[in-house]
Amino acid sequence: MTLAGFSKMAKFSWGGIQYVSVDGWRSPSAIHGLRDFSSLRGSSLSEAAEDYFVSQSDLIKTPDGVEVQLNQFVITDEDGQRNFVCRVEGRAGVYDRVELKLKGLGISEAGRQPSITVETDCLSEENPKEIGKIVVKIPMSEIFSWNPKDQYVRFFDAKNSRVRVSDMVSQWPMDWRLEEVQYKSSIDKISPLSFKASQKKGSRLRALNFELKPSGQVQ
Repeated sequence: MTLAGFSKMAKFSWGGIQYVSVDGWRSPSAIHGLRDFSSLRGSSLSEAAEDYFVSQSDLIKTPDGVEVQLNQFVITDEDGQRNFVCRVEGRAGVYDRVELKLKGLGISEAGRQPSITVETDCLSEENPKEIGKIVVKIPMSEIFSWNPKDQYVRFFDAKNSRVRVSDMVSQWPMDWRLEEVQYKSSIDKISPLSFKASQKKGSRLRALNFELKPSGQVQ
């Protein structure tokens, strides 16, 4: 079976984990080792995606906030073909949007625990040598400049990003934890793929601590 939009695909396993190597993109080595979850459905797919996320994804703090870097993987699309979870350059994936939810820590009022939800187009960064990571930028510095209240803000950027603040209290928490990841499609018949970004043993993800500087930058 071919991967949607590509000419050849070889499937192999190592240590009980399924991978794929695809020809027809730039070179076979460009996609060698991409994780293959195309045989999984429902809760099994969500669990595999979660394990892959917590073991392979990165959270990188920047002067403006944080970047969450997710790896591409292969799943089955609505036509029963293997396809990327999200877009790679000009080739559409199964999902076209990705949503990350963060929970504020250490501050709650009347049982309310603040959350920030960031939604953006789901696509790989351009990379001439390999399939690029899916990068979601969370502009914490700008978010902290807003009044601490429930709100919805749309950014007119290249990825059509949107931020929703919910259950906000009287001040911004400085500690946040990435709680949930959800891949979404504009096609109604395609169900979202979601999982908790839990702090499993061996995870490289940690709670994020920000210090708000007088300049408005975060550290």
